[in-house]
Amino acid sequence: MTTTTVEALAKWFPEINAFRDRQENAIDRLLHDQSALLLMPTGAGKTLTYQLPVLQKGGISLVISPLIALMREQVEKLTTRGIGAVALGGLDPAEAQAALARFPWESGAGFLFTSPERLETDGFLEHVLNAHRQRIVQVTIDEAHCISQWGHDFRPAYKALPRFL
Repeated sequence: MTTTTVEALAKWFPEINAFRDRQENAIDRLLHDQSALLLMPTGAGKTLTYQLPVLQKGGISLVISPLIALMREQVEKLTTRGIGAVALGGLDPAEAQAALARFPWESGAGFLFTSPERLETDGFLEHVLNAHRQRIVQVTIDEAHCISQWGHDFRPAYKALPRFL
């Protein structure tokens, strides 16, 4: 990939003039298909670090989040920019299937937000993800600090993520 992180920022988020703290390093790692663990305070720009690489690569991102409101907020921001995004959190199975049917699986960047519980229990979602595996360029576990902050009994489905992935 010949595009620099600064060029990608200017292309996808022209309203942002510069990176903060460790954003550029994390984005650079993700653009080069390396893993990253980013610990930053609320409001410091973690979302940019997982969105920018996916936009630049033009693939699908699976974002695992424990918070329905956060999923919906991110979907609203992305769709306002014309970027395909769907949040499965809070949807019943029929609504989730309809949302997956209108997701941009075949081309362009897209963000699929879901909970760890849905990954663990929704066979249809697992089937769809397997069918489009080659287009998934990134998996993000958002708000991961909640796991240890709220106790190891919080959301046991998080323990199944390594096996699912």
